[in-house]
Amino acid sequence: MDLEEKKAILVACDFSEWRGWERARRQGTSLSEVHGFGEILFGIGGAVSYLADGYESERSVESLTLGYKSLSNYYATIPFDQLDPSDEDFRFLFDYKKRLDEFGRTVDTFVERVRVNGMKASRDWPEYREVRAMIHELMATNYRETILKKYDIRFS
Repeated sequence: MDLEEKKAILVACDFSEWRGWERARRQGTSLSEVHGFGEILFGIGGAVSYLADGYESERSVESLTLGYKSLSNYYATIPFDQLDPSDEDFRFLFDYKKRLDEFGRTVDTFVERVRVNGMKASRDWPEYREVRAMIHELMATNYRETILKKYDIRFS
């Protein structure tokens, strides 16, 4: 794979809101349908906190599961079968995918406990703390700084 092909894949794997807006403008689709990776994680965190603050809300549970599904759907567009996992730039994507899969299992465990507990959650639950810790970890891993900046890939 030459450098230009690699850069094109790396840009396609940027799921930030900015990059989504750029794609939507080029495709002529509505910007209101664009939700970046960080924004989705932030929303998941809000739904988890809302439930843990004592609010019984099927909508929050649905937001939580829909948010994770959106993240997973983004990652499903990555052509992992065409990428070399030993390439340090692509390794980032493989590692993040693994963490994202773990996050999905953690979200499912939290949601299951919320449902069993009559749609109530607690900040004292280990499942709550684990979801929050994983959100923080996923948000702290900056694709732009780690990969895109290395190749001087910008939004313009």
